[in-house]
Amino acid sequence: METVLNSLLEPKEKVLWLGRPEKSKLLEAYDRKHQFVLWGVMAAFLVLTLGLVFPYMIQIQRPPMVLIIAFAVINAVPVIMAIRPWMDQRLLETKTVYAVTDHRIIAVVKENVYILPRLDTEWIITHRDGACGSLRFGAAAYAKEQDDRADAVLGVIGTKDGRSTSGMVFYHIPDVDRVSAILQEEKSTAA
Repeated sequence: METVLNSLLEPKEKVLWLGRPEKSKLLEAYDRKHQFVLWGVMAAFLVLTLGLVFPYMIQIQRPPMVLIIAFAVINAVPVIMAIRPWMDQRLLETKTVYAVTDHRIIAVVKENVYILPRLDTEWIITHRDGACGSLRFGAAAYAKEQDDRADAVLGVIGTKDGRSTSGMVFYHIPDVDRVSAILQEEKSTAA
């Protein structure tokens, strides 16, 4: 990730802050109630499949392969929805780097690169957890639906042309106040 970031830097561009999301437990995240709902939906589909669909299919003498295929088809979407937050968090904690330079705000998530100009980009701190917190930039700062983890992976809100990012999220960074101070510094010098 750092190699990709270094290739993005312009000549004489200075990195003021470089960091990664802080490791955390999924059930300690602010959206844990949402996680329980997703897991409940997944469990309900599993129970319905095993309790209703399988007995019926066995009764009408369907072959075992049909049972396996039916189980996979019925439960695929609920399982994927239930594990997506865990997969997103793992991706953010292992394959993501964030940077604030003297000119830009940069996020590298896996091979995806998101860049916003630093000057005049609005930002807010969300979901503070001690010294950790998430920073939402640009259009993401005022989005009605906020899912910091998913937005950080997806690059949030694109412009109408689909080629540039108008908002992004630094998810669960360990020194959110320090980054906030760096960002605030530019606002106070510009004023």
